Amino acid sequence: MRMPKKEWIIGAVVLVCAVAFALMTGSPSLVATSSNSLGLTKSDFGMAAPMDSFAYNERAVMQESSDLYYPEPQVAGETAATADQRIIKTGYVSLQIENVQSGIDTISSLAESLGGFVQSSNAGENSQGTRYGSITIRFPADQYTSALQQIRAVGVKVIDESTDAQDVTEQYTDLQARLGVARGEEQAYLALLNQSGSVSDLLSVQRELSNVRARIESLQGQIQYLENHTSYSTITVNLQETERVSLPTKPFQPGQTLAVALQSVVVVFQFLVEALIWIVILGIGVVLPIGLIAWLIARAIAHKRN
Repeated sequence: MRMPKKEWIIGAVVLVCAVAFALMTGSPSLVATSSNSLGLTKSDFGMAAPMDSFAYNERAVMQESSDLYYPEPQVAGETAATADQRIIKTGYVSLQIENVQSGIDTISSLAESLGGFVQSSNAGENSQGTRYGSITIRFPADQYTSALQQIRAVGVKVIDESTDAQDVTEQYTDLQARLGVARGEEQAYLALLNQSGSVSDLLSVQRELSNVRARIESLQGQIQYLENHTSYSTITVNLQETERVSLPTKPFQPGQTLAVALQSVVVVFQFLVEALIWIVILGIGVVLPIGLIAWLIARAIAHKRN
């Protein structure tokens, strides 16, 4: 049986009112059902869409920023294989030489000629009058072989020599990738600062931004350290003069030797006098009372027996 036209109109009005009520109260199930069935939206009722929260904006901005700034993840091994090698090369050489100071000067000039510098140097003399010293130089890494050959030529004999090469290519590549990610996070948080939100939300973003920038500075420092040590090699040279028989370099002073000997005699005499004083004091203050007590005890025992 067909329903009258009036009942159809009443049913449509009731349905429209129900959908409007659901939109105002925020019931998602009823809104979805009514809207899908009738094809109605909030704009059809003159209602504006509600503002998203600051947290939603944060997620949206972070997602957008990650798409813009974050690099694609790479496998460390594959990246290290395709990147330029980064090797920290250090060397140690022990030389026997005719003159230590002359050797230090020669190696210093060698470092400057290679475009490097002297990192440290020292020299001294042992009790036998033989001088010794060491010098550490740094120079461009591509000059390592040439520098080592020229250092060998400075000495009379090479006593010891060693070279250490540490490949830090993978570590360097990993730091570069982490720095790119950190910079992407920094840009994302900077974008969030321009979003509207509560004071607590903005303070939270500012705190996270400070943490990210601290991490960026740390990564940049590690990268700079690796770049410096891979761009410049280091060689430490230990120098020892050739042992030889030679006249004493110190002046002969018999008067000073006699004075030292007399001083030693005085010290020994003082020690003997002090020892005698201790014996007398101990004899009077300790041994004599103990001896007197022992004599009295022995005499009492003898008298009791008699």
